[in-house]
Amino acid sequence: MQLLLTKRLTVRNMSSCACAFGRLVTAPTVTLREEFLGFIGMNDVSAESVATEILARISELELDITNCVGQGYDGASTMSGHVSGVHVRIREQAPFAVYVHCASHCLNLVLNTVHRRR
Repeated sequence: MQLLLTKRLTVRNMSSCACAFGRLVTAPTVTLREEFLGFIGMNDVSAESVATEILARISELELDITNCVGQGYDGASTMSGHVSGVHVRIREQAPFAVYVHCASHCLNLVLNTVHRRR
């Protein structure tokens, strides 16, 4: 399993929401599929709270976090902090879950900037 997470801020009510996707490999035919795991409402966006919510959602879905081999998030310090970021907290439960900065997020930022400058 790979875990991909995008954080979004809802301006209307100033609450934060995380959108989680999982890339799953199923046996016995070894099928790779990407599934939307849901929106996660967040009142507290600290690394501890975000990691706790991710782990709770994975548990609710009866997925085994120890099978997670990758994590992709934006570069915010909450997610990418090398001491206590979300990816570090997830690796405590899933030691093979390597963190990679989400290239799609970088591309999205570039496209939004270019669009605003038009």
